[in-house]
Formats: sequence, C-alpha cells, structure tokens
Amino acid sequence: MYDKLLNISDASKLLGISPSTLRRLEKDGIVEGYGLKVIYTHGGQRRYMLDEIQQLYMQHGFSGQIGFGKRPAILIRDLTLAFTDPNSKLTIDFTRY
Repeated sequence: MYDKLLNISDASKLLGISPSTLRRLEKDGIVEGYGLKVIYTHGGQRRYMLDEIQQLYMQHGFSGQIGFGKRPAILIRDLTLAFTDPNSKLTIDFTRY
C-alpha cells in the first residue's frame, strides 16, 4: 500500500526535531501543511512516508520553519547542497531507513 514507512523516532531524526515536537506539530496541524501524511497503525502508532520526507527536503531544503515554531532555522543554501550531494560526507543516506 505504502512504500517505506518510518516510525516517529526515525522520521524525527531525519527532520532534525524531537519526537515530542513532531507529535505537537501534528496536533497543531502543521505537519500536513508541509505535505507529510501521518499514518496510524492498528496499534495507534504513527508512521511517516520516507518519500514525503525526501520530497520535503527537495522542496524546502533545510530552511523551513518545521519544528521551530516562530524561530525558523536559518541555514545557508550551501548546506542544502552539502546534505544532498551524493559525493558529500554530509549526505543523508535515505536508503538506510
């Protein structure tokens, strides 16, 4: 049904925020505004689609307000390139999730 699903711990690591912050952002309706759908298991656990997190990085880089409320993370565009360039040591390996 869905491609790769991540638990809240793995999703929050990729997003650079704590699991509790991710829960709060979902409760406040902010998560869906960034194109992330929260999927609940039969046991009530949250799951996030890896493809949507990757898409979030491609669209917004690392400079969005996700997780930081009124204090946006301000990062230089070069950091986005460093984290997405396959030859960079800073690249996030999405395949390990």
